[in-house]
Amino acid sequence: MSKPYPMSNTDKHIAFLLGSGFSVPAGLPTAKMLWGKIKDCYYSQLKYEFESKSVMEKSVTDWWLFPFWKVLKSYQNENAINYEDFYDRLLSEKEETVCTACIQKFVSDNVNKYRGGNSLSLTDSLISGWSYELVKNYKEIVESCIDTYQNIICNSLSGVKIDDYDIFVSIINKLCSCGNQIDIFTLNHDLLVERLLQTWGIKFNDGFDHDNPKAIGKHAFYDADINSYNNGNVNLYKLHGSIDLYTYLNNDNNGYHYAKVINGDCFMMTNETIFDLHPYFLTGTTAKVEEYKHSEYIQQLLSIFGNKLKKADELIAIGYSGNDGGINDIIYESYDNWDNAVIITPDANNHLFVKDKQAKPINKGIESLSLNDLDIH
Repeated sequence: MSKPYPMSNTDKHIAFLLGSGFSVPAGLPTAKMLWGKIKDCYYSQLKYEFESKSVMEKSVTDWWLFPFWKVLKSYQNENAINYEDFYDRLLSEKEETVCTACIQKFVSDNVNKYRGGNSLSLTDSLISGWSYELVKNYKEIVESCIDTYQNIICNSLSGVKIDDYDIFVSIINKLCSCGNQIDIFTLNHDLLVERLLQTWGIKFNDGFDHDNPKAIGKHAFYDADINSYNNGNVNLYKLHGSIDLYTYLNNDNNGYHYAKVINGDCFMMTNETIFDLHPYFLTGTTAKVEEYKHSEYIQQLLSIFGNKLKKADELIAIGYSGNDGGINDIIYESYDNWDNAVIITPDANNHLFVKDKQAKPINKGIESLSLNDLDIH
């Protein structure tokens, strides 16, 4: 085990890494809870649409739900599904070469058990017609399911309460007042960190790096915001995107830019065009890794993450499980001061960074953290 952790309060470069456990006290869902919300939004309707005799008799099934139902039926136990894995499978449906015979068989299998011989008015030709429409429009139908899926995630992560975070903000406030440089890296899509800092009146830079001001975020192409970024000492980086991050194009012909706004409509300016009205955030297991490799935006963020860690005197990880291999690779490659690293999570003794690098464990959730835990006075 490492020596007691000395938290210096002057002119240090301190990096925070926040995982999903950081947001749980704010009432935001864990991965398991989030899957429950997604399933609740869909499942009762799906059961009704696909397994209800009255609906089948009327032939009014909402076939836009078909891809979701098809993926859900591929699991043995829907209660144990990882929502990111489900997202990956749903996303892969967009790339599938749709097999007419397979879709027709799936539709028939779901419908025929309710036909009861001649008791229902569903004919083979009607089932074939449904199958044909599904095959013809399948990619668009999958896209509709994915959009709804993302909307459920956004809605689940939008409402936050900021009780239980006074100590965390006190730590940031104290470190700032002593002249330390603070970089907060979060893997969460929610808006909790922003709300906390704003509520306490702590100035922070929200978005990207001042070396690329067009991509900083919220109206950062204005000189005042760029200057504020350069002069600030608290920077927030959202490594997996955010529920208020949108892509847009403008007339400079330099490709996509990113802006943090309440929603896409708020960013309709004279020389910008919203490219995607759905926010940009990473989810999925393999899909997330692919974004690490192929998204220029994420690659630049991860590069900033690595460069900042190389300069960091101290690393404080809160609520991070250690299960993201891509993030861990960057940390192991970039950060060397493991005697000055702290892992804050209820099961910190078993954390990868404690076992591999002898980081100091603090076996607490963020809501029970104290200033004394980090030796801040």
